[in-house]
Amino acid sequence: KPNLRNYWTSQTDTVNDFINGNLVATYTWPDGYWKIKNHPKMKDRNIKYMQPTQGRLAWVCGMVLSSTTKQPGRASLAMASANTPAAGAGLTDYFQYASAQQKGVIDLIKDKELIAAFDIDKPEAWEPPNAWFEAPLPNYREYVTAGQEVKSAYADPVGVGAGRPPPPPRHLPRPWHLPFRNPRSPSSGPDARPATTGAPPCPRTGCSPRC
Repeated sequence: KPNLRNYWTSQTDTVNDFINGNLVATYTWPDGYWKIKNHPKMKDRNIKYMQPTQGRLAWVCGMVLSSTTKQPGRASLAMASANTPAAGAGLTDYFQYASAQQKGVIDLIKDKELIAAFDIDKPEAWEPPNAWFEAPLPNYREYVTAGQEVKSAYADPVGVGAGRPPPPPRHLPRPWHLPFRNPRSPSSGPDARPATTGAPPCPRTGCSPRC
């Protein structure tokens, strides 16, 4: 716990924490990593987008056509326009995501560094055990309950509920995300930041509530 700074709910917060030297590691979406890596304060710094030994978590987002849509023709055209090589390349250039549309996309990506940074040209990078796509959990309710217990334990770190005296008031970090605080960051003075503690990440997937 002493190595944890907070649990973030806004990626902007953890990006700012990292570039200001308050963190040495954090969980971000791909665009968060790219913002950190290319920030002027990070010039000549060795910033890595890590490959966890357990594999990365992956998601597939898309669109569906509702059976109750009033304009199915227009809706279908909008969906088709998002499933073109140009749109797929834009998804990478502007948001640092990879597109499920593969044919012709890589050639249209303007920032070629992104291809290597996120292994966009390596299909094996998106297969187990290198990556694991989200799947429905049969014990979802148990995971939700476990998550509530984790949050409760975090708000009650010394076991007040078990009869121990309550701790003095302190800053409570935001839930879910798990950046590690930099032990070299100031703990006193005008630039001091609260040395908050933490608990395990989201029990549903081990990472983020946005799944």
